Amino acid sequence: MPNGLQREIFKEAPVEVKLDLLYDLGMATLEKVERLEKRKKFDTTASTMGGVVGGIIAMIGKWAFWK
Repeated sequence: MPNGLQREIFKEAPVEVKLDLLYDLGMATLEKVERLEKRKKFDTTASTMGGVVGGIIAMIGKWAFWK
């Protein structure tokens, strides 16, 4: 397991301990997914802005140099 818990120890652990470990793992995964969702919005916005700026520069370059 990613937290260093070995399979044999997990198999021998009581049900309550297993449930606690699985809950902690689920919550950690949820937090990571939420952070990625927020980053996705930022990445999409940044890439859109880069495309707009690049398009404007291309139009200016075409107008200035290829008359």
